[in-house]
Amino acid sequence: MFPTFAEDLEAMKAWLLRHRIRRVAMESTGVYWQPVWNILEQPSGRLDLLLVNPST
Repeated sequence: MFPTFAEDLEAMKAWLLRHRIRRVAMESTGVYWQPVWNILEQPSGRLDLLLVNPST
């Protein structure tokens, strides 16, 4: 688990890339996904991000 401070989210991104994770899906409930998305989308093209709605 990773805390939600920016430097911790950067560490999560590094972990994902180090483990060759290329696709990340997130549930869009509330606003909690936004900081994570913002960190993972920089620089663009390194991760394939999917924002999903569980009700569809």
